[in-house]
Amino acid sequence: MSKKIALKFVISLFLLLLASPVFALKPVVVWDYEGPDDLFIVDCGDYDVRTSSWAKITITDYLDKYGEYVRTHVLFKISDAIYYNSENPEIYIMNKGAGNGENESQWWDADGNGSSSGMPFRIMLPKIGKLFMVAGHAVWEGGERVSRSGLEIFPEDGTGSKLCEALAP
Repeated sequence: MSKKIALKFVISLFLLLLASPVFALKPVVVWDYEGPDDLFIVDCGDYDVRTSSWAKITITDYLDKYGEYVRTHVLFKISDAIYYNSENPEIYIMNKGAGNGENESQWWDADGNGSSSGMPFRIMLPKIGKLFMVAGHAVWEGGERVSRSGLEIFPEDGTGSKLCEALAP
C-alpha cells in the first residue's frame, strides 16, 4: 500500500512540475533605452515648459513554454529631471526629492489587464511645494483603471498654469 501512495505522490509532483513556470521560456527584452529624454509638458503661450532628464526604460516580454505571449513588464527609471522654459532654458526647476528619481514598474497582458506601482512623476515648486505627484499602486482591467491606492496631488487650478507661472521670464 505504501508503494502505491509513493507512486501517486511522484506522479502528482511530476504533473505539478509540468504546469510550473519553471518551464517557461527566458524573458525577452524587446526594448532597452538609457540616455537623455526631453519631453513637452505644457504650452504657456510665448514658451513651452519642457522636462529634460536621464531615462532608463526597459520593456520585457514573458512567454510560456510554447513561446506564446503571457505578459509584458515595463520599468521606468527617471533621474536628474529639470523643468525648463523652452525659450530661456536658464529658467528651470530641478526636481528634488527621494533620490531625485521617479521609478515605476508596470505589468500588462494582451487584454490590457495589469498593474503599475511606484512614483512615476512629481513636481516640487519653490514656495509652493508639491505641485503634482502620483505615487502608489493602480490596477487596470481591459485598459481601464479600476482601482488606485496611494497619493495623488493635483493643484485646483491645474498643473500647467502653476508651471507656466513658476517658469515665466
